[in-house]
Amino acid sequence: MISGFDFIVNPASGHGRARKLWHIFESARGGIGADRIHWTKYRGHAQEIASQLQQEQASCVVAIGGDGLLNEVVNGLFSRHNSYSECNRNAAPAIRIAHLPAGSGCDFARHFGIPRDPRLWQNVLERNHRVTVDVGKVTWTSALGESNVRFFVTLAMAGIAGDIAETMDRWGKPLGGFLSYLLVSLQHLLVAQPREMTLQVDGENLGEDLYHLVTLANTATTAGMRIAPDADAGDGAFDLVLIRGVSRARLLWNFASIYKGTHLDVSGVEHRKVKCLTIESNGQEVSMNIDGEPLGRLPACFQVIPGALELVVPGP
Repeated sequence: MISGFDFIVNPASGHGRARKLWHIFESARGGIGADRIHWTKYRGHAQEIASQLQQEQASCVVAIGGDGLLNEVVNGLFSRHNSYSECNRNAAPAIRIAHLPAGSGCDFARHFGIPRDPRLWQNVLERNHRVTVDVGKVTWTSALGESNVRFFVTLAMAGIAGDIAETMDRWGKPLGGFLSYLLVSLQHLLVAQPREMTLQVDGENLGEDLYHLVTLANTATTAGMRIAPDADAGDGAFDLVLIRGVSRARLLWNFASIYKGTHLDVSGVEHRKVKCLTIESNGQEVSMNIDGEPLGRLPACFQVIPGALELVVPGP
């Protein structure tokens, strides 16, 4: 068993669900003993806390919340490693982390079968079964010419998913994560316009084309949609899923297939394994969605960092 946990909890996750689940978990395990709990107070606070814990060489950081909180924690842990890449990954040890789902979506936890019941969380930590997990890194330049780096663990998307993330960020999730995301997605599909992008995959130039969505998946789902049903978060590669510039009618007709994970056989959808992707937006404004959060505009470069995290998951 790992000793010396640092719990980072976002009490606002899941409309306050995280705070309630934390108290159930704390009561079930009989307090936190010598472990430490850190409550987040504002957006970006979890990243600051995790960065400090990384500097202190904390034994295991536990993120309790949704995918947004997990993204902040991962970026805090990697904040001093912006030079991380596939080329120099072996020069640094994997960073240990645990994630206990208490948000509205929790796609990362769903991928690894981590239970939502807080009375089962202690067993996950005690069993201390660990797997190595790949991490994605995206680099882009802002409109002001500033160079930016962000790490991700679920999915990175560009196109209509970026527009959806921006709307969700403005509106929040008044109907819960699943239903709110579904309704906003349908709203955007009704007015969807494909955008011209140029893709370079593992050094191969795919040329210019029209795309509704470009997805790099480390895990299988986003907001319950099985966008990359065969994704393996530890295989050292992303699942690249492309939805080309098909008609809005075809998009709507096949929308339900994404929830089933059967869309990969639909005309206009392509799928392959990749390690590095560069996207140019060819003068059009194309938004990005990173781990479900809105994040800047193209152009951008995405790369996988194999086995960069050591994740505590339910044992066999």
